[in-house]
Amino acid sequence: MCIEIDSSNINSFNFFNHHGALKIESGIATFPLGFLNKDNENDMFKFNATHVSVNKDTSGIMLFIKGDDTLSVPMDFWPGKIERCHMLYCDDYIEK
Repeated sequence: MCIEIDSSNINSFNFFNHHGALKIESGIATFPLGFLNKDNENDMFKFNATHVSVNKDTSGIMLFIKGDDTLSVPMDFWPGKIERCHMLYCDDYIEK
């Protein structure tokens, strides 16, 4: 998932191993959503979210927001079957 960052306490971050994956660069956060099932309502809500809040106030929670609806899930950046090169996908969205 590619998310434009409103605020962060760091400008650049790149972490990838079998436990987790997160990249922050030029105001864009890239992280895996895990396996998405198009028949699962929560998975599709994550996919279609317009805003995401991650670990606000060190809560350990990710809030996926669309309109007036919010889905709250524990923070998890498990990479599943993605590879490090997949973390470059969001670079196409960075204004140069």
